[in-house]
Amino acid sequence: MCFIWTLILAVILLFVEIGLIAGAEPRVEALIPGIDIQRLPVNLTNINSVEYGPDGRLYAAGYDGRIHVLTDTNGDGLEDKTEVFWSKPGDLLTPVGNLPTKEGVYVAARGKVVLLRDTSGNGLADVSDAVVSGWERENHNSDTRNDAAGVAIDHKGNLYFSLACMSHNKA
Repeated sequence: MCFIWTLILAVILLFVEIGLIAGAEPRVEALIPGIDIQRLPVNLTNINSVEYGPDGRLYAAGYDGRIHVLTDTNGDGLEDKTEVFWSKPGDLLTPVGNLPTKEGVYVAARGKVVLLRDTSGNGLADVSDAVVSGWERENHNSDTRNDAAGVAIDHKGNLYFSLACMSHNKA
């Protein structure tokens, strides 16, 4: 019964988000007073991580394995152009976390953390180097069983990331 109510709520939230209920424009509300929220004039789906890079561009990771780079082409302060920074089917499974640096973009994904690099100088990645991988795979009934999540580098250059954890019950 709980599953049915969860499903109904998810459908209602989806309809609200795409504008089929309560008008055509989806509402966005700040959870913290004083924060101004504006939608970017781009259409991207399944985005779960956004970070500005040292080059001033905005990098967005999507569950589909693509990494996008967004730029402001008209100087209004809102990114209005998207390009696919990295897309190689099957390379990045469920990336959750990206960190743009001078060296490239670190991405935490299932089974590894990679560094995406632009060696051609065109502003888009053409090389994916696994920085860390090989941790033991746990046998959970979840798609997050082997995912790295989030990535950070401290002032000494040490790389940090987390591994997803899911508790489960054995019958």
